[in-house]
Amino acid sequence: MNADLKRIRTEAETDLLEAFANAEDQLPGRAETHAARRARMALFEREGLPHRRIEQWKYTDLRTLVRQLAPLAAQTANASAPAPAVEGAVQIVLVDGFIMHHDAVPAGVELRSLRTALEEGAVELEGPSTADRAIDALNSAFVADGVIVSIAPGASISTPLEIVFLKSPSASMSHSRAHIIVGEGAQATIIERHVGGAGEAVQSTIVTRYAVAEGASLDVLRVQDDGAEAVHLGETAIDIAGDTAVRLMHLGTGAKIARVETRATFRGEGSRFDVCGVTMAARRQHLDHTLYVDHLVPGCESTETFRSVIDDAAKGIFQGKIVVAQDAQKTDAQMASDALLLSETADMVAKPELEIFADDVSCAHGATCGELDDDLMFYLLARGIPHPQARKLLLHAFLSEALETFDSHAFEDVALAAIEAWLTDHANADEAASAS
Repeated sequence: MNADLKRIRTEAETDLLEAFANAEDQLPGRAETHAARRARMALFEREGLPHRRIEQWKYTDLRTLVRQLAPLAAQTANASAPAPAVEGAVQIVLVDGFIMHHDAVPAGVELRSLRTALEEGAVELEGPSTADRAIDALNSAFVADGVIVSIAPGASISTPLEIVFLKSPSASMSHSRAHIIVGEGAQATIIERHVGGAGEAVQSTIVTRYAVAEGASLDVLRVQDDGAEAVHLGETAIDIAGDTAVRLMHLGTGAKIARVETRATFRGEGSRFDVCGVTMAARRQHLDHTLYVDHLVPGCESTETFRSVIDDAAKGIFQGKIVVAQDAQKTDAQMASDALLLSETADMVAKPELEIFADDVSCAHGATCGELDDDLMFYLLARGIPHPQARKLLLHAFLSEALETFDSHAFEDVALAAIEAWLTDHANADEAASAS
């Protein structure tokens, strides 16, 4: 009986296999690339979409959440990119996974089309084809274009590079990919913006791979603000060489269903990785952030700080796992996830994990989940601050604490503006609901 049940495909799974069969001949790449694509689709033919029986996907069951698949997006020539998140940023705009245009890049930066690189055999779609890596597998199977950004060794790029992953305003499925190579001793700032889709049921996978060479420094801001009906599946994978410093900020407010995975791997000694995240969810949103940090070598440090505010019937998920290998002595890794629930129907799942095989380490994790502090609220109300403003002040303070890694950085300003905008919109929606 169980074997028979496993073979029953959902409508979305059937559509997925048919979409690949129809599109494969038009996808770029040599024979080896097409073999890799077919291997990844074999995973979905065998296992289907990830579901709750896969431990890493227990709380984001795509087999249940995604009932139908939108048609595969075609390349479009017309789309309006948003204003840069940071003034003066150089924009590279992809629409539904295809490069639309880019500004002139500064010296020391080279751009290349992923499609051209695949056709020439200059890059392959590497990565495991396993059930827990479903986002990368699905993206690798379908991706037709993307961008490769190379930063020359020793280059100090003061101008932020902003990669805009824009979705067209019609229901469609798109797959975007970016490879960013930061050369030895280089310094760079990257902004990933995931926007668009309006109110349509757009579906997308987005994979960004960062290779950070020895002695380099990299700051990354990832903003997920897709449309209200979107399904967003993203993976950010970072390979960290020795004596490097990488800082990553996540902002998650958009999409109906979103799963964002961060995967950081220490490859060289003496490096540091700091990641912070802010999630704000309301209505019936389902926002999942899953984090993996692999300490493979000695003498590295990492901090992971995440804050979430969940309201209405929304659901937030944080899964964080730090693995310290046997040889990774002198590792310092600290992870914390804190959440506030603003309604009785809001839901938050926190699953922090440590897997430690070394004996000379300093590692800790923690998670909290609760309501706004009544004593703090009373303190503000007693001083004449109206309830809506008092609530907003407390939420703003709670979320902004996650941003300390980027103190006085331009990214902090972007994040604080996003927090302010969400809280204001949310307060206005509450007032309108109360008035009606």
